[in-house]
This record gives sequence, C-alpha cells and structure tokens, in this order.
Amino acid sequence: MKKVKKWQWWLLAGIGLMVACFWRLYHLGTIPIGATVDEVSYGYIAYSLAQTGKDEHGVSWSLIFQAYGDQKLPGQMYLIFLLVKMFGLSLTTTRLPSAIASCLLIVLIYWWVRTWKLPRWVAAVTAILWAVAPAPFLLGRGAWESNVAMASWTLGWCCWSWLVNTQLNKPQWQQWLAVFGWAGGWAGSWYCYVAYRPIVLLALVWIVWLSWRRRSLIYGQRYLLAAGAVLTLVLVSPLLILTKSTTNLARLSQLGGDTLSGATMTINEQRTFCEHQGNLPRWWCDLMYNKVTLMSRTGLQNLTTVFGIEFLVWGGKENSWLAVEMDGFGELPLLAYLLAGLALIPLGQALLNRQQKTRAQLLAQILGVVIPMCVLPAVIVDGCQKVRLSPVYPLLFMLVAVGLDYVRENWSKWWPAKKQQRWCWLILIGAAAYTFFEWCYLMTTFFGYHYFKNDWQTLAYVKDINNIINEQQPDYVYWHANYPDVLMFYAFDTKLNPKIFQQETEYFERESSGFQHVASLQGRFFQSKQSLPSIVCQPQATASGKILVVEQDGTLIKQIEELVQRWQNLPADDPRREEPILAWPIKTINEAMTLGYIVDAEWYDKAWCQPQANDKQK
Repeated sequence: MKKVKKWQWWLLAGIGLMVACFWRLYHLGTIPIGATVDEVSYGYIAYSLAQTGKDEHGVSWSLIFQAYGDQKLPGQMYLIFLLVKMFGLSLTTTRLPSAIASCLLIVLIYWWVRTWKLPRWVAAVTAILWAVAPAPFLLGRGAWESNVAMASWTLGWCCWSWLVNTQLNKPQWQQWLAVFGWAGGWAGSWYCYVAYRPIVLLALVWIVWLSWRRRSLIYGQRYLLAAGAVLTLVLVSPLLILTKSTTNLARLSQLGGDTLSGATMTINEQRTFCEHQGNLPRWWCDLMYNKVTLMSRTGLQNLTTVFGIEFLVWGGKENSWLAVEMDGFGELPLLAYLLAGLALIPLGQALLNRQQKTRAQLLAQILGVVIPMCVLPAVIVDGCQKVRLSPVYPLLFMLVAVGLDYVRENWSKWWPAKKQQRWCWLILIGAAAYTFFEWCYLMTTFFGYHYFKNDWQTLAYVKDINNIINEQQPDYVYWHANYPDVLMFYAFDTKLNPKIFQQETEYFERESSGFQHVASLQGRFFQSKQSLPSIVCQPQATASGKILVVEQDGTLIKQIEELVQRWQNLPADDPRREEPILAWPIKTINEAMTLGYIVDAEWYDKAWCQPQANDKQK
C-alpha cells in the first residue's frame, strides 16, 4: 500500500475540516428556526453594550449580567458583543461564538489525542467521529454558553497533556507556556458555564494530589502542576472577589434539582398524606420523605438515564424548545461507544500493572476519576440535557482514541490470516458506512425536517408576531402569551433602542427561583396575565388609542376564529361588513396549526364585547 505523503495528509484533513465547519455554519441564523429566551437575552445585552456601554439594566461592563435573573456569565457575552459591534444584531452573530467553538473543538480533539503519542490516523478518525456526533454538532448550532466552555475546557486539557507528555526535555519557557494554556483554558470555562465550576476545582485537586504521589508518572512535574492549579485559581478569583456571593450562587440554585422539581412542596404533600390518610407515625413519614431521600432517588434516576442506551444512542430528549434535543438521535455515534468500551481493556490492564509507570496508566487514572465528575451536573440536576453533559464529551472521545489504538495494536493477533483480515475489513467498512449514513440522516433531519415540523416549540412564530406589531404601530400592546419574557423578544426582533429599554422598563416581582421578567415597556407594551376579554371588554379599553392584544389561550383562539368566520358571513346590508377584519392569525410554517392571534381591541369590542353586553341586557 502506497504511503500517503505529508502534504496529501494535510490536504485531506483540511478538506474534511472545511466540510465539517461548513455544516456547522450553514444557515446558522435560521436553523434552528426561532430562538430561545437565552439567545435573545444574550443578543440584546450584547447589542445594548455595543450601543451604550451598559446592559439592559443600565449596568456598565459587568462581570456577571443580571439578565432576567439567571446571572449570565461574561465569557460568551463579550464574544457576542464583539461580533454585534462589528456586524450588528442578529441570530447569526448571537450564535456565531458557539459555532466557532464547535469548529475549533474538532481541531482540539485531534491535538489532544496527538499529545498522548497516539498515531496520526487514530487522532484523525477520532476527530471525524467527533465531527459527525449528534451532541457536539447540535450544541454548536445555538448560542449555548456550554459549548464555548467546552472548547475552553478541552484547550486546557490539550495544554496539560502537552505539558506532561512532551515537555520534559523542552526549554523552560515552553513548559510555562503549556502551564498558562492549561490554566487559561480551565479558568475560561469558569467564565462561560456554571457547570464547569465544581468540575474544574475537583479536577485541580485530583491532578495535584496525583502529581505528589511518588509512583506517579508526573511526580517530576509536581511543582509546575501545582503552579498551574494556583494560576487557575488566581484567574478565576475576579469572579469570586469582585461579585457578590449571592450572585455567584444564584445560577447554581436555579439549576438545582431542589428548585426545578419543587422538592419542598412534594415532600410536604407526601408527609401530609402519609400521616393523615395513611395513619402512619409522623416520625416515620419524615424519615421516608425528606430532601435526602428525594434527591437521592432523583440522582439515581438521572444516573440510569444518562447511561441508558435510549438516551445515549437513540433518543436524547424530546424537548425541541431546547434546540439541542432531537428525538431519534442520542449523544454520540454508536461506533464511538463501541470503541470507548474497548478502551477499558488496555486502560484496565495499565492500572493493574503497578510495576511500570506508563502514559496509559496515567490516562486511566485521569479518565477514571474525571469522567464521573463531569457527569455530576446532569445527575444532581433535575433533567438530563446535552448542555449539562458537555464537560464529559471530550473525555469520552479520548476513550474512543484509546479504543482505536487498541484495535490497531491487536489487528494482526485477532486476524492473523489474510482471509480473516478480509472479514475484518468488511466489518470496519460496514461500521464506517453505518456511521456515515447516520450522519447523513442527522443532517437531513436537522436541516430539512425537525425544526420546521416543531417550529411552534422553538418559538419560530414570535418573529411574525413582532413584525406585525411593528408594522401596525399601535399605541398599546398587551401580550397574553405562553412564551417567557415576551418584551425581550420584541426588543431583540425590532432592535429597540437600548436606552429606551434601560430607562422605561418595569419588571414583575422576583420569583422564588430568582428569575425576574419584564412586565412593561415605555408604558405602551405590557406582558399581561389577563386574557383578551378581560383586557378589552372594559368601558375605557378602546377609548385610549389603537390597542393590539396577542392572545395564545387555546379556548380563545377558537373563539376568535368563530368571530372571524361570523364577521365574514355578515349580511350584505350590515355596515360592519365594509370594515376590515383586524385579527391576524399566527400559524405554523405549514399553516396546519393556529398558535395565536393578534387582535385589534376596537374590532374585538364590536365583534364580541358589545354583542355580549346586549345579550345580557336582554
């Protein structure tokens, strides 16, 4: 077999990388269609910073942004700010940092494998499997801060591995360059996504402890590694020193299983029924139903979900509104799991062989401890999601690389005869073909089916609502809608002047979770908890200008549809027949579902309120 020249190798690698990056950037601003509340919040805060130097609350250049009470970290925010400053506000500029991180991760995975002295083709195949994996791809298609954090986390691992595997005989400045890269990468993840905070701290403790063991391969570099750990803590110290502790802990409490699952309410209900209806002793009910037992059961349930075949390979979650979950696609390719499983054989053998200090033993010690750490955010929090599992993906692919190398080393032992090797080639070609088909199926489903079918879940219709309102130029607008922070969506879609948002905004009371959404804007736009009839059917409602109401209550949608039909069927001599029907339906892309209506208050008053009042008088 002819040996591939170096330039040919790099040409193939470059073409492959370009293809992978193309699909990560293709129609970035329109697929997923619609936006999440996090994306519009990130985008509008960046727009506000670019226009005024302050966020939407009027705070200048924060380290932590209050946003809608979720305390957004600055890492991705300032990257989006730079792009919005240069290219303007759009979903594309909002999502671009995550998409670039997604492209960069392909290169980082390749580099990380190479730092462990594994062959070039092993690193290349590992990077290809990463490029076609569903979870890393989907994370890069939205403005997910976890994706930027994952790139920073992986960069830190690359520099750490480069330090301990290749820098023993290198100049001292190169060793310190690796230390700074490692510390900067891990500290950077702190500034992007809250799930990395406990993981980074635990990993630092583990690495420093491991380096101080005399039988460890990295014992000779213990002072450099300790310096890297200290430098990491120094780099993250501004987040701890210059911000309030309550601000830092707010996001952790919001993501905690206690808050999300309503643990306190559940426990109180269980204890009450146990004692009064079950006639059991109160002390026994308290023993059975408490936060420890509830959270332990929730954690075990999440743990079995995370490592379940359905979640890992086939299903994921069906929450389309997250824009990272697609039913039918798991986390990684099936071939990646098989290779990761094979990696346990050589790594287990290396751990058992205590007579020799090898890279395989060091890698087994690192992966065996850090992978369980990385799973913790998805296990202890109610609901397993790809964003919370992001820290574990790069480490799983290191297992994939070790599994590939194990196959390479044992190829001739397993199939010594040429005829047997032919069968092996058929198996490998079949596995590659299946993986390629799954990738094609993923791309087709993503770009041609999933988000168009589920556009109502991904809030694609919100832009239509805001466009109609902007065109009609009403005096007042009331949103009785079922999506969060409607006025932030309006400000994002219409590129509302940030100074107006900063100065003329009122908020609802802060929720127990810490979330706080906009209630009114400019004294003209309101997110209302009242339905359409209760807003419009008031004597003074239509006397103060042009009023539009966004209504998404299912029962009222049917009522409005009947009114529209009745209005169209008015007798020819009815003077109202000449008036336009001022009710704009909001539909899905295929127009199969009506998701809401924008209704002119005066028209609704004539069509519904006045006839209802006349009927009551009669």
